Amino acid sequence: EQSTHVPFAIIPPENFLNLNPGIRENIGKGVQAPVESVDIYPTLLDMCGFTIPKDQLAGTSLVPLLLDTETYVRSAAISQYENWKHKGLMAYSVRTKYHRLIVFPRVFNKNLPVNVLPYGNPKNIYARLLYDYHFQEPSEGGLRYETKNRWNSLSYRSIRTQLIQIWKSNIDDRDWKNLIGNPPPDANMKIKAIF
Repeated sequence: EQSTHVPFAIIPPENFLNLNPGIRENIGKGVQAPVESVDIYPTLLDMCGFTIPKDQLAGTSLVPLLLDTETYVRSAAISQYENWKHKGLMAYSVRTKYHRLIVFPRVFNKNLPVNVLPYGNPKNIYARLLYDYHFQEPSEGGLRYETKNRWNSLSYRSIRTQLIQIWKSNIDDRDWKNLIGNPPPDANMKIKAIF
């Protein structure tokens, strides 16, 4: 991943493994599910046996992923970052299992903080990018990179619409709680090599 990526690993303590023996067989396995850094604290609470105050936290426990590496705890991970070329222009990213939507809304009111979304009309978007990690690029040794913008491709219309809807539905939900508990729209896709 090139836009936003945080390496993340969970090493459960021995007492937690003793209480959840099914986790041992999944140690060292990767997970394709989208997760966010706000999920770390609820995960630690869950692993320590504390009640997770769901109405007070933005994240969710990742313990279900330790038990089943094929499950999901959220439909997407959302991130924002400032465009390095155009200061003050924020990029918003929606990452699902195999796709990433990146939008750059225009900020017309210079008095607004840069993290406020002045979005309501599609004409207010400066740029739109849609990347597909579903395919492995042979020229890159089978790795998946953000090399081809598929925004205008008709075959991506459905996933594009779904990702835009996820992004729009989170404009007012700054904690992104509505993403918790739902599988990504591309959850059932399998990796295809294009060799």
